Amino acid sequence: MPFPYEFVGRYTSGHDLLVPRRDGAAVGVSENAFDDITVAIQPTPGAPAMATRQFRLLGYWTRRVTIAPLVNRIITGPMSGCYIMAFDRGGVTHVAHVGTTTIPGDSLAVKNEWRNFIAQPGITNVRGYKPTTTLAPADVVVPPERQGWNTFARVYTVIEPTGAIWCIGFVNQPDEMTGGNGQAFYCAEVAPVPGWRPWAAIELDAQWQ
Repeated sequence: MPFPYEFVGRYTSGHDLLVPRRDGAAVGVSENAFDDITVAIQPTPGAPAMATRQFRLLGYWTRRVTIAPLVNRIITGPMSGCYIMAFDRGGVTHVAHVGTTTIPGDSLAVKNEWRNFIAQPGITNVRGYKPTTTLAPADVVVPPERQGWNTFARVYTVIEPTGAIWCIGFVNQPDEMTGGNGQAFYCAEVAPVPGWRPWAAIELDAQWQ
């Protein structure tokens, strides 16, 4: 099966899938909010790595639009209702995470930043999708043997250089499960999403009013 189905039932370790925030708390746009990382795929904690995968990790920073060129496959999250956007500029596709929050004024401000950003000359083919419409955190299946972890499910999304998009549900492993390798996750479910929607349609969604 094609990536990312190989994540199912395995452990990924070595990265906490968060990008440290570098821009402070001001509302705005950040084009440096990403790190290129390598993630080890393991069948069980402490076992030799079966494979490694390269990702461009795009940060989710509340009150900011974070942007990364789609050169390597991008992973971003956690998703709680934000839209993931894409656009073309200078012959390169870019991916954006519009960092909405539970505070209506902050969400309105960052959505306005997005509107202003894509109004710039040279930005074309704006499209997006909402990962939690496909896979909500509450719908991530946690196997019975993981129920004692006392953790919560999170949804991330992956964007391939081809433009294919996926949702992945993760649950955190407790520290004693990682074998000293740092933050680790068990991938409970993978779901493909139908495809990108044009910005002209997204702009009419209730979330964008």
